[in-house]
Amino acid sequence: MNGTSMKVWQLPKLVMPVLAQEKKIVQTKQQIKTLNAEAFKWLNDLPLERWTMYLDNGHRWGSLTTNVSKSYNGVLKKAKGLPGTSMVRLTVKALIDRFVERSTSANALLEQNKSWPFSVEKRFNENWRKAQAHTGMMNYSTTSAVFEILTFAHNGKGENVHKIFADAKKCSCGKWVNYHIPCSHAIKFCGLRGIEPKTYVSKYYITKYYKRTYNATFTLVRDEIYWPPVACSLVANTEYLRTSTNQCTRRRKNEMDIAPARMSRKCSICKEMGHTKARCPRRNPL
Repeated sequence: MNGTSMKVWQLPKLVMPVLAQEKKIVQTKQQIKTLNAEAFKWLNDLPLERWTMYLDNGHRWGSLTTNVSKSYNGVLKKAKGLPGTSMVRLTVKALIDRFVERSTSANALLEQNKSWPFSVEKRFNENWRKAQAHTGMMNYSTTSAVFEILTFAHNGKGENVHKIFADAKKCSCGKWVNYHIPCSHAIKFCGLRGIEPKTYVSKYYITKYYKRTYNATFTLVRDEIYWPPVACSLVANTEYLRTSTNQCTRRRKNEMDIAPARMSRKCSICKEMGHTKARCPRRNPL
């Protein structure tokens, strides 16, 4: 893609909001087409299930692939460049530490009689706050719960009509089925019908299941002398051995290479900054 007409950082800003609504997908595609026709063609050839949550149908529970990858990178980033054995040990330690930390947090939630972990409670409360500005419009069915909700217009956004399918736990915004937590429109519907919205939160979010996720036990790795023999041997690749020689650079040094403390020095001879009298060019040689 031509980087002159569309900068790299612009594409994620346009694509990220297009997660669950077909209308926003069409709008964002048009914005991308205006910025760069080549980028629009490249993106238009990709199946929607690969870069949006519109056709995800709740399989990933709201987690994007990049976010999941970053969570693993955060655990393993310290292992980069280490020898193989050290890399494995560090990976195991980081994994065990993560489980111990989350298990301790789950125990604290259970002692406090908290229904959900903090992140789930935060999302639900945010949706509840947004629901207070919505307006109920029309009930489409007397046998099943199909309802329209109008969102409040603010700063050029909102004033959209979303349809609620309570029996199927779906909303036209797509957030309910993707996150398995009632969206603000669903919470508004529950308020109009006198239904407790917390009953629509997936049971897998409750603290009991959160605790169960981190109940796994790990087997202690014994000393190498107790390991069973193997019918192979490991041979190091000498091409990748590190050397102790310093790498030479051809870059010319400038003001950026001078430490701030050195730049603040003032010469007592010429009264200029950046050096002392020992290195002053006006100093008379002995």
